[in-house]
Amino acid sequence: MYNSTSEEQTQSPPCNLEEELIQSIPFVSVIVPVRNGSKTIRACLDSILNQDYPPDQFKIIVVDNDSTDNTMDIVSSYAGITVLPQTEVHSSYATRNVGVNYAEGDVIVFTDADCLPEPTWLSKLISPFSDPHVMAVGGMVLDSQEVNLVEKFQKEVSLLSKYHKTLHQFLKPLITANVAFRKNVLDEFNCFNANLYTGSDIDLAWRVQLKYGDCVRYVQDAVVHHQHRSNLKGLFRQYRRHGFGEIFLDAIYHRYPGYPRPLRHQIRRVGQQVWALITYLRSFVYRLLKYPFHRDRFYLLRPLFWFVAESGNVWGKLQGLWVTRGLRSNPATRQWQDPGG
Repeated sequence: MYNSTSEEQTQSPPCNLEEELIQSIPFVSVIVPVRNGSKTIRACLDSILNQDYPPDQFKIIVVDNDSTDNTMDIVSSYAGITVLPQTEVHSSYATRNVGVNYAEGDVIVFTDADCLPEPTWLSKLISPFSDPHVMAVGGMVLDSQEVNLVEKFQKEVSLLSKYHKTLHQFLKPLITANVAFRKNVLDEFNCFNANLYTGSDIDLAWRVQLKYGDCVRYVQDAVVHHQHRSNLKGLFRQYRRHGFGEIFLDAIYHRYPGYPRPLRHQIRRVGQQVWALITYLRSFVYRLLKYPFHRDRFYLLRPLFWFVAESGNVWGKLQGLWVTRGLRSNPATRQWQDPGG
């Protein structure tokens, strides 16, 4: 005889797939530091709000580093965004640390006010955390559409999109334009070292890997588009900052076994760069003579752009070597501001 009661008792209870799916998606805090970012912050926030990630599973925290323009008026016009002040130190890393203290969720995501995330960015960036051994994830930083020749040059060089492929790296680097960390990892390592005005994102990634080994992943299709510096002054400052930060990292880590950039490497590299500056000037003069026949301004100015970028990088490295006394002084132990103002 068919026993309907016993049959019903053996059946599994109905499963709410939608509820289970939501529970499997971690709650995320997205932290955006900003200082005088009125030209870019609106597009950045609109891009974050346009994610395909469930809107009730992430929050946006904007931390203002003492802006003097109308950045905060723009941010305040958005409902549901947490806005925090940070006025003690003009450091983007100190600003990010303030955001971490107010963050919720198991994963904390960082991007910058001059970045435009693609709609799938957040879901792609979070995906590797399903592996419990993954502590941090970096995404791809591509170039926004250029509007002038300086930006066209930076798009051609595409410095940020190649950061994870850079030669002479110690461990996998991560940059805060597009990165996510587990919240407990940030708590364990006291977030970013706010003493460093540059390079602290890579420093944190290296500290985590020195303890936990192969715990960093890259996701090529978790994409943000970075908006470039648009003039020669900004180009020089950006490359000087990279050079300065590279020396800071060398000063902190050069004593570790297998570190690939000892002092002699940097001295040799600076010498090569100085020689390249002469080559760029010669190339510019040569192209200037040929310009009446080409009439291509980018062809003419490209060596000049390289000269500005390379000279900025060399100057930053020389500054770094000076203040670290040839890598003998650890810069992580004192507060630094941008030496260029």
